[in-house]
Amino acid sequence: MILDSSGRFIARVDFLWKEFRVIGEADGRLKYDGPRSLYEEKRREDRLRGAGYRVVRWGWSDLRTPEALLDRLHRLFDQSGHTAQGV
Repeated sequence: MILDSSGRFIARVDFLWKEFRVIGEADGRLKYDGPRSLYEEKRREDRLRGAGYRVVRWGWSDLRTPEALLDRLHRLFDQSGHTAQGV
């Protein structure tokens, strides 16, 4: 669960690497049933970014090449200035 600086709820997320301020979201096509749900998800992500998090998204097709997904995550971890040992 992600809260803003005042302690107000922003969102629940699929994955959180708090020390790197990175959020991972596993997405599927069925999750968004129309333009409104897609718009609401964009607003949600804007609030997460506004709270200082970086968001990486992936779908089932990305899991065919897990090395590429790990590379994306490690680049974000590296940008945080923390060491990503064992991740």
